[in-house]
Parts: sequence; structure tokens; C-alpha cells
Amino acid sequence: MPKARPFKLKSGEVVWRIQFRIDGKVKTETLPDKGAADQFAAWVGKYGGKAARELLAKRDASGHQIPTLAEWTATYLSPESGILTGIQPGTRRGYERMTNAFLPLLGDHPIDAITRDDIGQWVHWVEQQPSGSRKGQTVAPKTVANYRALLSNIFTAAKERKLISDNPVSGVRITRGQSREGVFLTRDEFDVILEHVPNHYKPLVIFMANTGCRWGEATALTWSDIDRSKRTPTVSINKAWKKGVDGVPVLGVPKSAKGRRSIPLPQEVVDSLPPRQGGDQLVFHGVEGGRLWYGMFNTRIWKRAVEKANVGKTPNIHDLRHTYASWLLAAGAPLNAVQNKLGHEKIDTTISVYGHLAPGVDEDIVRVLDAMNRQRRAIEA
Repeated sequence: MPKARPFKLKSGEVVWRIQFRIDGKVKTETLPDKGAADQFAAWVGKYGGKAARELLAKRDASGHQIPTLAEWTATYLSPESGILTGIQPGTRRGYERMTNAFLPLLGDHPIDAITRDDIGQWVHWVEQQPSGSRKGQTVAPKTVANYRALLSNIFTAAKERKLISDNPVSGVRITRGQSREGVFLTRDEFDVILEHVPNHYKPLVIFMANTGCRWGEATALTWSDIDRSKRTPTVSINKAWKKGVDGVPVLGVPKSAKGRRSIPLPQEVVDSLPPRQGGDQLVFHGVEGGRLWYGMFNTRIWKRAVEKANVGKTPNIHDLRHTYASWLLAAGAPLNAVQNKLGHEKIDTTISVYGHLAPGVDEDIVRVLDAMNRQRRAIEA
């Protein structure tokens, strides 16, 4: 990396010069103070001489009162700024980690100098990066979409505060990938998998398949949430595990306002529940007590059971939620009832995921269209 070196002018003033190359030719940049010179030298080492000069021109045009993307991102994510509120500490830390996807390329740029072309180049770059969890594959499209959404929110906050006139992320498209489709188990397939689940964990698996609860909701249940005094026993979903600081889970509210809900419990679930304990004790816990950890359960319990069952499908734990919805719809439950029990904020979500499972939908569509066509032919005749 080039170094900034002092140079004394005839006037006695000391400036700082950086020598570097562009297309093999030696160039020199002179800056008035060491801090700016060191920063420019770092840009040359990071981006190359030509890009460093373009970045310097952007900074000069913007003026130093306009923050860089790195500076504004730090402000946006800081709890003290009051910009990003209503999230768990662990979620904030997760956002901080996500910024590593765009700050290396864009962080030194003034936010008002970043263009849609810059964002488009970043999208092209990030889509080529290797996945951290899938060996031999690039970053998943869903992950890229999450990066883009965070970056867009950061620019939106800057626009709302009149630091920029437009959000450069808006309108920049990403490559759409093939998303994983949910797996729906039949009752027989579920029973086969359940046979291979160790006895201690069977009550949890039965509960999740018969209530549609998310993992974080089911494993946060305490005995006070279960009401067996009613004719139809129910469970109250009012809390869930959330990401805390450094990834350590903490109890929080469900995913959305609709997530706070009451779900009826079939007799199979009631009969399978472990022996009742104190009201504040976890219903489902580890063999030696304590909270259940998703990673351990998924690897040592669930995946092994699915592999041994060999039902021709590879459901993940969340697919028990899909399975619950499919059982309800097959039994004739209306979509809005399924929405309520799943805790979806909008019925659009329920329809987009499960609408194709609703019995009679195709027949109803064809019936309506046939009636319209008969009416049109009658008028023409």
C-alpha cells in the first residue's frame, strides 16, 4: 500500500503526497493534512488508484458534512440515535454483521454520491460471493434479498432526514432464486417419523404438528400457558425465544401482533404432555432440564429420525407447521381460521403458502369461469 509522505512547499507549508500508479503510469496526489492523505492511501491500496481518485472527487463534491455510508450505517444502527427502534439486541447485532456484505465495497463513499449503478455493481459482486453455510455454493438469493432490504432501509432513513434526495437501492433488482418449497406430511408419514424420535422429545414433536407453533414459540411454553379447565383445552401463545446479545436467546413477544393467539389442543396432544410442573416451568425442555437448543435438536434428534424413517421426503422442523396447516385445510377449515391459528399478520401470507391446498378451490374457479362463458355465449346467440 502506498504511503503518505510530507512535502514542504516554498511557502513553508507542509502538505502530504501519495504516489501510486494508474495503468502503469506514476501519479501523485497532494492533500493538505495527514489524515486525509492516509485515508486516500488506504483507498488506493483497497480500490486501486483510479477508483481512489473517483472516490476523492465524490468526497470533495459532497463536502465533509455528508457522512459516508459506513458513518451513516453506524448512526442508523446505534441505539442512541433513536432511528432503529423496537428490535431485540440480538437482532441489532445481526444487522451489524450483515453490513459486512456491503460496507467493504461502499462504506467509504459519501451517501449522497452513491448511485444506482454503484448499487447494481454491488449486487453483481455479492451474488458471486461464496456461501458461509453451503459448501461450493454462492450466497443464497434470500440472503442477498435480506442484505438489500437492510441497505435500502439505511438509505430510506437518510432520505427521511434530507441527507439524500433519492434512495439508490430502489428499483435495483436482484437475481430471483428457486426458494425451497414447504414439505407437507401425511398423517401416516408423520407417524412413521415420530416412531424414530426418542421418547423424551415425542411430546414436543406431537405438539408442533398439532398446533402449527414455531420452534421459538413451542420451546418457550410454560405450564401456565396451557389451560385444561375448558371443554376444549387450549394453549396461549404469548412469548417466543428471540436472538439476544451475542446470539444468546432471550424471551420476547411473538413474531407479530397476530402471533399472540389461543390454539385448541387435540386429545392426542393433551395425553402426550409430560408431567405437569410449576406454572413458570418450561413444558418442553432438555433431558436434564433447561431450554432446548434448535441446533442440537435439529442435528441429533430430528434429522436422524427423518433419515431413519425414509418416507421419501426430507421435512425440516418448520415443516411441521406446514403440515398442521395442510391437515386443517384437508379437513375443510377455512383459510381465515388457518390464518388465525398460525398467527399470520395478513391472510395474503396464508393464501400464498397454503391456498393451493384448500379443497375445492380449483373446482370453484372453473365453475365461475364456465358460468361466465355460458352467459357470454347466451348473449351472443
